[in-house]
Amino acid sequence: MKRPATSRGRAVMRFSTFLSVALLLLCPFAQARGKKEPNPNLVNIHKLFIKGNNEAATVARKRVLIPRDQATRASCFGLVGNEAMADGTLEISQETAPDGTVTASGTLTDRAGNLLWSDSKQGHIFHLINPPISVAESATNSLMYGLEDEICGVPPLIELDKVRKICIASPERFKNMTSESGCLTFVNNWVDADAVFTLAGRVQRGKSVWVLFDPKNNDEIPGWETVSFKGVADLERAVGCR
Repeated sequence: MKRPATSRGRAVMRFSTFLSVALLLLCPFAQARGKKEPNPNLVNIHKLFIKGNNEAATVARKRVLIPRDQATRASCFGLVGNEAMADGTLEISQETAPDGTVTASGTLTDRAGNLLWSDSKQGHIFHLINPPISVAESATNSLMYGLEDEICGVPPLIELDKVRKICIASPERFKNMTSESGCLTFVNNWVDADAVFTLAGRVQRGKSVWVLFDPKNNDEIPGWETVSFKGVADLERAVGCR
């Protein structure tokens, strides 16, 4: 169910600096991600309890518990194991249709039981991922991604000319780049980076497309992509420091 590619409305990527192939499709059909303020009804949600005895709920818990240096982006809330300690309870249910389509649904309530947020997302199989994620995981990632936007807000995409610190998603492939630039700094963890240099998950003319990716809001930085990357000078020209 992948949309036609646009400069900002492309499939969302998930990556880890500890993986040699660091591209995972995390959230299908991500919308173009402009700046978005946090939902004012959710400003007091800092500790979340996730309720549910199904695969979707398990995936959601694991997602919140991902270490900060491996997470898709920095999160403004954490997971607690005791509902009495939580600012809000997220109850997740899962339904499977006869055709195998999985829907993950979530309702977020405060301590008094007041409904703060609810949504449902369908999951889909992506064959670009190895190993492939389950349909339930796909649905849950979409659901949680929307909730994270509501609680944390969405920062604006960084502009190319503001990029000076880069994390390489496949460092062993470009291990000599870090000593070749006079105006860029290469960092090991995406949380310290302005942008991530990574595969886009699509091809042009039979070649893989490389992009600069804004890790703080999970989208490609518009204005530059390449299928013929030759060296660090290409990145320097892309961000205007060469």
